[in-house]
Amino acid sequence: MTTLTDLAKGLAGAIGSDFRSGSNQLLFVEFGGKLSSLDLSPTVSYTVLGTGYNQPEDVKASADGQHAYVIERTGDLLRVAYATGNRASAAIVSSGMTAPQQMFLDELSNVAYVVEYAPSGRLIRISLTSGAQTVLLTGLNNAVGLTLDASRQFAYISEQTSGPDQGRVSSFRLSDGYRRALATGLTNPFMLTWADAGQTALFVPERDPANRLTRVSVGAPGHHVIAGGLPVRPSSVTVISPGTLLACCDQMIDEISFSPAFEPDGALVPSIGFIPRGWITSAGLADTASHDPSYFYQVSNVPFGGSLPIMVNYTRAAHDGASHYRVKVDGHVRTDQFNGAIRSGGSTVPATITPQTLGGKPGYYPVLSSTELANWIPDPPPGCYLDSTSLASGQLHTIVVDFVDASLHHIESSAPLKIFVDNNPCTASIGMPTLDGATANACGYLPYAPGSTDQVSIAFTARQPEDFATYSFEVIKGAGTLMLSQGGPVSSVSSPVTDSVQNLLGGCLVAAFAADLYVAASANSGWSRQGQYDASALIAFALAPA
Repeated sequence: MTTLTDLAKGLAGAIGSDFRSGSNQLLFVEFGGKLSSLDLSPTVSYTVLGTGYNQPEDVKASADGQHAYVIERTGDLLRVAYATGNRASAAIVSSGMTAPQQMFLDELSNVAYVVEYAPSGRLIRISLTSGAQTVLLTGLNNAVGLTLDASRQFAYISEQTSGPDQGRVSSFRLSDGYRRALATGLTNPFMLTWADAGQTALFVPERDPANRLTRVSVGAPGHHVIAGGLPVRPSSVTVISPGTLLACCDQMIDEISFSPAFEPDGALVPSIGFIPRGWITSAGLADTASHDPSYFYQVSNVPFGGSLPIMVNYTRAAHDGASHYRVKVDGHVRTDQFNGAIRSGGSTVPATITPQTLGGKPGYYPVLSSTELANWIPDPPPGCYLDSTSLASGQLHTIVVDFVDASLHHIESSAPLKIFVDNNPCTASIGMPTLDGATANACGYLPYAPGSTDQVSIAFTARQPEDFATYSFEVIKGAGTLMLSQGGPVSSVSSPVTDSVQNLLGGCLVAAFAADLYVAASANSGWSRQGQYDASALIAFALAPA
C-alpha cells in the first residue's frame, strides 16, 4: 500500500536534501534562498536555518554534525555552520561552475562531486581543502542528478536530454568515461538516490507533467514507476527506512510510505519485506510482477537470499492476546539478533532486538505495542531479520511463527510459508580473444593480416548454480564505442561471441578493446536484490597489423 502524507507546505522551492539520521532531521535547501530543516520528532517542525543563498540547488550534511555543504546554481560550493546558517557566514570552497546541480559528498576522500546543467555539461571533482576542480566527464546533456557507488569507480547521472533518449539515467565508468544507459524516455528526471544499501537500484523523481517517482535498476537495466500523483516538481527523495521516503516537491515535503497495512484480522505473517505472502509462488519464489505490474516493488520469480525481514502482524497478535512469539524454520527455532533504531525526543537511538529465553525455551521475541511501533525505525520493524545464509541454498524452507500469551500458553500459529532460498554466488570469466585459432599474445594484442576476413572469437562464462541470475556482455572499442552486446538470463548464454576483423576495426588500423561481463544475482531479501552475489570480469586486447 502506497500512501502520501504532507509534512510541510508553503515552501520556497524545496530541491536538494539530505537526512541526518542522528537527529532524525531532513536538511534541505529552498531555491528561494534558504537553508532549512524538517525535524521529524518529537513532532514534525519546520525551521529556517539560514537565508541569503543564491539559488541553492543541493545540500549535504557534514559528518561533524556542525556544518553543511551547499551548492548554488550561480556556481559556488559553500561550507556553512548550522549555528550561523546565513549565506553571509558561509565559506566559499570553490567557484566558477556552470549551473551546478546535485552534489555527492565524500569527506573521507576530502572531495565533493557535482554535475552541471548545460548542453555540454561536466562532472567535476572538487577538493574540499583547496577548492581545486578536476573535470572527470564532459559532454553531459543538461545533467541534474548524481550519485557514486561505494567503490567510487562508477558515477550515476540523470540528464534532461534534448535527443531521442529524452530524459535518461546512465552509469559512467570513471576510468574511461564509458556510458551505459540504464533508463531512457523519462520526463525531466531530477536528483538520484540509492534505493537500497546494496546499491542495486536508484530512485529518481520525474517532474511535471509526470510528477512521479521511478525506480531504476542498476544490474539489469529497467525502470518502473513506484509512486504517482506527487505534488508538483518533485526534486529529491531521501530514504528514511525501507518503505519510507521523504520527497522535496517545490512548495511541499511529502512522506511516501510503502509499508504494508496490518489489520486485526489480517495474516499473522503478511509478507517478507515488500513481498506479500500471497505473491510467493508454490515453488517458493517471489513474484509481484505477474500479480500487479503497477506495484512499486517489481520482482519476477526470484529466490530469497540474504537477511530476510519477516514481517509480523503486531496489530493482530496484540488483539489476540499474544505477548511473545517464536520464529521457526523447518521446525527449528530461530534466535537471530538484529538491530534497528528508536526515536527518542529529537534524536534516534540504536536498538538491538535479542530473543529471550523464557520458561527454559529460547527464541522468544516481544510483541511490540502500538506506542513502541510508532517510535521504531524502520516503521513497522520486521518481526525477525532471518539470516538465510544459515539455511541450505537451492532448497525450499518453511517458516512458521508461534504466538504465546504472558503465561507462555500457545495461542495461535501463522500459516506455513514456503520460500526457496538461494545464496549461491555467481561466477564470471572471459577468455582471451582468438583470431584464426591464435590467442592474443603476451602484449595483449592480436596480429591480423591486412584485408583479413577472419573472425575474432571471445569465449566467456556467466553462471549461477540454480540459473537465478542475468548477465550482460559487451565489447567496447576505444573511448566508448559499443561493438558487441548480448545479455539476458544466464541460462541463455551464447558463447563465444564472434565478429570480423574488418567490422571491429572500422576505419582504424590499430584499435584497443575492452570486453566487460557482469552477472547479476536474482536473489532478493524482500527489500533489495542481493548484489553481494554478483560477479564480473574485464579484459582488454588490441588488434594490430601482423
